[in-house]
Amino acid sequence: MLVLPRSFANICRSCARSLSPLISLWLQGAGVSASAQEPGEAYGIDALTAVGGYLNGALPEREARPDGAWAVTPAFPELDFTDPTDAKFVFEPVSLTHEPRGDRLFVGDKKGKVWSFTADPDTDQKTLFLDISDRIKITPNAGLGELAFHPDFGLPESPNRGYVYTHYFWSPVPAQLGNANQVPDSADELPNSGYWRLSRFTVPDGANSADAASELVLIQQYDAHHWHNGGSLFFDNDGFLYLSSGDIGGDQNVYDAGQTLQRGFFGGVLRIDIDKDPARSHPIRRQPTDHDVRNTKPAGWPASYSQEYFVPNDNPWLDESGAALEEFWSIGIRSPHRMSYDRETQVIWVGDVGQSRVEEVSRVIKGGNNQWPYLDGRLGGYRAKPAALVGEELAPAHTYAHSAFGAAVIGGPLYRGHRHRAALGGRVLFADHQSGEVSALIEGADGSVTVDKLLTVAGSGFHSGVSSFGTDRDGEVYLCRLRRNRFGAAEAGDILTLVRAGADGAEPPPLLSQTGAFTDLQPLTPSPWLISYQPAAPFWSDGAAKARWISLPNDGTADTAAEQIDFATTGNWAFPKGTVLVKHFEMPVDARTPGIVRKIETRFFVHGNDGIYFGFTYRWRADGSDADLVGPASQTVAFTTTDSEGIETTVDWQIPSRSDCLRCHTAAAGYVLGLRTHQLNSFHHYPATGRTANQLRTLHHLGLLAGAPADEAELLAMPASAAPDQVDAPLETKARSYIDTNCASCHRPGGVYANFDARFTTPLSQQNLINGPLVNDYGIDGQAVVRPREDYRSILLHRIASTGVDQMPPLGKSVADTAGVKLINDWINSLDPEAFEGNIYDAPGAWIRQNFGPDPDPALSAWTADPDNDTKANLQEFALGTHGLKIDGTPLQVRRSGVPAVDTIQLPQPLPSGVTIITESSSDARQWTIAEAAQLSDDRRSLEIPASATVILYRLKFTLD
Repeated sequence: MLVLPRSFANICRSCARSLSPLISLWLQGAGVSASAQEPGEAYGIDALTAVGGYLNGALPEREARPDGAWAVTPAFPELDFTDPTDAKFVFEPVSLTHEPRGDRLFVGDKKGKVWSFTADPDTDQKTLFLDISDRIKITPNAGLGELAFHPDFGLPESPNRGYVYTHYFWSPVPAQLGNANQVPDSADELPNSGYWRLSRFTVPDGANSADAASELVLIQQYDAHHWHNGGSLFFDNDGFLYLSSGDIGGDQNVYDAGQTLQRGFFGGVLRIDIDKDPARSHPIRRQPTDHDVRNTKPAGWPASYSQEYFVPNDNPWLDESGAALEEFWSIGIRSPHRMSYDRETQVIWVGDVGQSRVEEVSRVIKGGNNQWPYLDGRLGGYRAKPAALVGEELAPAHTYAHSAFGAAVIGGPLYRGHRHRAALGGRVLFADHQSGEVSALIEGADGSVTVDKLLTVAGSGFHSGVSSFGTDRDGEVYLCRLRRNRFGAAEAGDILTLVRAGADGAEPPPLLSQTGAFTDLQPLTPSPWLISYQPAAPFWSDGAAKARWISLPNDGTADTAAEQIDFATTGNWAFPKGTVLVKHFEMPVDARTPGIVRKIETRFFVHGNDGIYFGFTYRWRADGSDADLVGPASQTVAFTTTDSEGIETTVDWQIPSRSDCLRCHTAAAGYVLGLRTHQLNSFHHYPATGRTANQLRTLHHLGLLAGAPADEAELLAMPASAAPDQVDAPLETKARSYIDTNCASCHRPGGVYANFDARFTTPLSQQNLINGPLVNDYGIDGQAVVRPREDYRSILLHRIASTGVDQMPPLGKSVADTAGVKLINDWINSLDPEAFEGNIYDAPGAWIRQNFGPDPDPALSAWTADPDNDTKANLQEFALGTHGLKIDGTPLQVRRSGVPAVDTIQLPQPLPSGVTIITESSSDARQWTIAEAAQLSDDRRSLEIPASATVILYRLKFTLD
């Protein structure tokens, strides 16, 4: 049951109990049988060639990575950040980020200077990217915040190509007031007041630095105290900008800024649309106040203001009357110095600096209330809890007590890098500024939290120690450190990186010719132990031709588990340790001269002896003589191709980083993507024998498919994908095969948060593709994942056809697949809308499988269960479109509008068919009355209830018909 105050949303623990029986929707996927087309009794290969694991030991048995004690080391020891133009300058790094495209890193100094340099540990060159030190007010707790680049930064065709945003503390009086290192902390003294600003700067076309004179101030907020500035920035996957802001400062919420939407931009996280897209946002309705409850603002200082952005239409606290600051995404935060956004899970993490007893690491959710100041962590707070609480209460994920010398948490990112993924993958990093402790937090599936201390950074203390985390484009983590002692003197800060003692595992051979994968590189001849294969519907890779092989350790007869694949009809296959997959890429040099190709790269993907998969690649030399091992970072290969008309095109081929491999080869997808039943129930030409044969049948003959049916006819009757150009396959089969290959590694149960399942073996009726609701509508009216006969409203087509920010897949693509786009377009326009009426978020069974997997635990998936402990039972999560195992908020809002007054409860998606809402109202939360006049809109997206002056609460009870 959901209890909603009329002006905001809250959650009640109770849940509907009377549920009708759940109708089973388990169906087998349909495909094209290959048995009728089998040419005789020939197999593609007659027998296995014996080979040891890891290509007879030529490749390492596990990824090269350390596993001993943690430490930090200077990340860029050759970089010198002294400023010859300023003898007093001391480097104090407070932020580090990377640009959306390219390898440059940007480090911001507290005093307003930002340098850029390449993410190369040996670099000794830096460029002054931005200098706004002439307008920043410096105190021990104030200065420059973080930087965030517009998602389109660097795209030549985008009007936003040069935009970068930052946060800083500003004052109308000269920036330096007395000794900046000894500014008094009394809330009554004038030097502590100023303004925090959110500003945009522009990098002119062709320049490497931003123009300091191009500043556009978006928000200028009077701040009576220099503490608790927040200032953490990021853009989410939808292109909205988020900004953290503290509670003004002072002790114990002295400025009363922690629990209000009606005054200034304090004590929460803001979310704004800097693109001002009218299709998804609206103009600013209310200006912030100066929030000057202690009367400290000097006479003549300007008023606070906001400008030049819109407010997203799905922000949690919309108010057409202008009574609230609609920019707030969450509130109840004290001092959010650093927050981070994980692009895979779309979860926001914040380190909230506590008062004097406890520090906390918390999630930030839409419409959330992180409980400051009525709670301090999980301890009693410094104000009474508001009688009418704004938003959904959210307890911290982790708290820790202060040491004798005090503490200050520095929030960090969820680790997505490659170097330490075995130890840190999926963990949220954070540090304590004063104690120097660096820790890693991970959430269990049951909502439990485990925190491991990694190390203590030396040189921490009063205004010293770790000040921020940052990442490069590959997800590797850096730490910024201040080195000021308690008396104000300082030595230059530095940028650190995590290292680990006791390296284990070796790097692969430096040359492709040394791997044993090929007996000859001219022409490319695979070793006999490599088995060729080809998915029926291959992944699009900018038009490159690809060849694939697999090697499984065996003694010539695959008769043990260590030599066989665990077969699954519709799920992921599992491969023995020592398995090696090889994929080779090449492109035609000149379409007018067939057969002449440019070899680009050859990738390896290995199942290590520790059960962890790892990948690496070899970059071919221009003369094609050999290929060289590529290090952990990504690389770009530039070459030209000529089409049939003689027109040359420059190709910037992106070789992925080693960590990029794991962005598609996910645990949810079983790591290995192309080798599964429906992809290999197809014909393939085997170069070693010159035969064409069914691949499933061939692998079965070799004894490699443990658990597969003994009867070949039964095997060949299993689901089968179809190639986009397969003339005898139904259009739907070809389209769904294409979607499976290019989308299903992420869009599946346990994958990224989305409302559809892209797997080919999930029946179309259960995929939530047709008329399926969206996480992001991209500003297209009436949109869905797929809208029958409305290609322009089908976001799936939009993303497949796009390159750049909106593209799907997000990696391995810089050119749209015109044939694939046409295939999906033709399929969408072939669909009969009437056949899919009411097919909006297909009923309970699909939601349960999406959240809890194909074999759900009855205790976890029961409608009355709350396995993620977010106070919403599964039936509520289903009705709201939220996730059963993730604490992802309650995206509901109630608004008053119209004459006569009507209260509207906005649902985040069309209410699923089969779910009924009972709406109750109350004036005191003690006695409830059914709102008989409540009307569900025709599109099942909102409830309208005649308003009453006495009603202050609504609650919703969901039942399943």
